[in-house]
Amino acid sequence: MRKVTISVQHCLSDKPVVTEERLLYGLDVLKVAISEGEITGYGEATGVWYLDETAETMLAYARAVKLILENDVCNDRMQLLRLLPPGGTRNAIDCALWDLEAKKAGVSLAEYSGIPPKMFSPIEQVSLQTSPCTLMLKAKLVKLSLRSFDNPIPWLTEFNRHNSGTKIIVDANQHWQFKQLQAYAPLMRELGVVVIEQPLAPALDSALEGYQCPVILCADESCHDRNDLPSVARHYQMIKIKLDKAGGLTEALALANAARQLDLKLMVGNMLGTQLAMQPALVLARLAELVDWQRPQLTPSREGAEAFPDMSVCPLRESEKRCSLR
Repeated sequence: MRKVTISVQHCLSDKPVVTEERLLYGLDVLKVAISEGEITGYGEATGVWYLDETAETMLAYARAVKLILENDVCNDRMQLLRLLPPGGTRNAIDCALWDLEAKKAGVSLAEYSGIPPKMFSPIEQVSLQTSPCTLMLKAKLVKLSLRSFDNPIPWLTEFNRHNSGTKIIVDANQHWQFKQLQAYAPLMRELGVVVIEQPLAPALDSALEGYQCPVILCADESCHDRNDLPSVARHYQMIKIKLDKAGGLTEALALANAARQLDLKLMVGNMLGTQLAMQPALVLARLAELVDWQRPQLTPSREGAEAFPDMSVCPLRESEKRCSLR
């Protein structure tokens, strides 16, 4: 018989993380352990903050399906897709099931996936606060993340003057209006920008239909799972897949395959998390043209009973507001 153990643990960041709204020093992580006999699979998730997922909501979803998982009513990953919506809870459970299956087969998760290994180049993360005169001698690709409506063209112009051979991804983080995209994109192409990520808020995507952008447009917040592809394929040329958004590795792989059939390029990213949470995304990254890989920022997980106390004796930990992504 299966045993499912669920808890929430507060993990500290190894350095402060700056987001659009606040400075983060740590996050609450949903932790799932699924055991069959002596073998245990582990999964973790932090959730999708802009969809209002919190540790509390993820824990509630996990508690609701715990008995179903333990009594084999839901005994495989495909059934899990029908049992839970996309999001952090399904991601943590799905990844725990992948880990369990791989361990039962006696191989690593990467081997179990059957996806051939692939090398990818790291992306250097910068912002408008980074000096544009900084020489990126080793970086082939740089990502400029925008956190406001500021015009990035002056920064890009100066950066290109010092790093003319470096390609750039610009993440607009939904900040632009369509007229800004039309004005910026031709200039950005001349300045080495190869991808513009999520230029508009998803509600404004209809403006992109028929627009021939000189730079590849990548959907992030506009694409979560396969249900979003019909709309995304009309507006974008690339999608960014994250396990928390897709609700696990199973849906993420299905989304990648479906996107390929629509001639969409792939970028794989990750939400802030621990080393354990990142491992399944490394498998997914083997399918992508670009990997926006931010190294794990949170204190690494400890596999075993101490890291996964029974939820009945482990109340949800209260965190300071400044430490919460919510």
